[in-house]
Amino acid sequence: MHLLAGVKRLLGRRQLDKACLNATTDRLTVKTRDLEQSHARSQALESEVSKSKSQIQCMEDLLQVTNKELRQTVEQLEVERAGHKEADDALAASNQRLQQAINDSQLEIQAMLPWSVGMKPWFIDPNTLTQSTMLGQSTHAVVYSGTYNRDASLPALQVVLKVLTLTNDVSMTEIEEQVQLIQQASPECPHLCHMYGVTCLQNKACLVMKRHRCTLAVGSSMPMPVVLRHAIDICRGLQELHAQDMAMGSLKPANVLLSDNGTAMLADFGFGRVTDSKKGLTNNTSSDGVTRSARQADIQALAHLLLEMSTGEKSWEAGMFAAKIFDEDVPSNLPHTLIRMIRSCMNTKLEMLPTAEAMLQGLETIQQAYTCQPEAKILSGSNSSADSPSNSDLIQKLSIVPI
Repeated sequence: MHLLAGVKRLLGRRQLDKACLNATTDRLTVKTRDLEQSHARSQALESEVSKSKSQIQCMEDLLQVTNKELRQTVEQLEVERAGHKEADDALAASNQRLQQAINDSQLEIQAMLPWSVGMKPWFIDPNTLTQSTMLGQSTHAVVYSGTYNRDASLPALQVVLKVLTLTNDVSMTEIEEQVQLIQQASPECPHLCHMYGVTCLQNKACLVMKRHRCTLAVGSSMPMPVVLRHAIDICRGLQELHAQDMAMGSLKPANVLLSDNGTAMLADFGFGRVTDSKKGLTNNTSSDGVTRSARQADIQALAHLLLEMSTGEKSWEAGMFAAKIFDEDVPSNLPHTLIRMIRSCMNTKLEMLPTAEAMLQGLETIQQAYTCQPEAKILSGSNSSADSPSNSDLIQKLSIVPI
């Protein structure tokens, strides 16, 4: 009995040990599986770390290349900067030499001219002027538009810059005398283009004048009221000039400017010739071979301008003026009184030429007739008021008033 009980106890202990062993085996199996999973994760991590290391190495290599290129770029920039500095220094030195040459040239020109800054009140400092677009050119001058900053606190003035090309027969002294006369005459002559003064531009004498809207462009015949209005303004300008012992010298459409309100104003006056009562009248000769004084030339040029405005034809250039104006077959749109006035201006007896004042009175009479009667009657002839006895008397006076 005792042996059987001992055997049973032994068997119970073995079964217990076997159960413990099985439990231990299960735990070991679970741990082994966990270890395998951990190993797999570790291998995956090692693979990712290896890839990251490769990427880091590539980035380091790229960074080294970039740093090398950057250093080369910086070196090139330093070289270019040094070159630019040399170029800037050379340019600054060149500009300084150029400015010095300009200053020396201006000083030489001013020394050559009979006037300079501070010496004459009508000399304009070139630094206050701005040259712009070229408006025209002739054998004696080049004309530009520009601005004049006379007062820094006020807007710049719109001006015309006329650069003169002096000929052998025109001296700087003559220009100086004419400028002085024009400066004195301008305030007293509202129908003359205002001249601000004279300056030195392009190493030449330059007139600085007020800029107006446009010139009297004659491309076709004008309506008679317009012709009369412009002609009256022009005669007033001539009258003002002649009263100052001056002459227009070159009366043509390009030298007649129109202001904003349509008033005709004379420009470039006095720079043809200037009359002097002590020296006598200066004589010029036209293409028709007629010798005349400067003021007489103005009256005869007025006749050409009247016909050109009335017909749109440049009769002076065509050399047909005398034939047209003395031919009985005159344009039908011209009043007979105006034709007679134009003929009186072309009188070959210079002492019989009308004055600008007489021409002004005649033109004003025709203008009054236009405002009082229909145009058809003005152009019809002897029955019109423009050919009435009083006007005929005026025409007779026009032919005998000495200039």
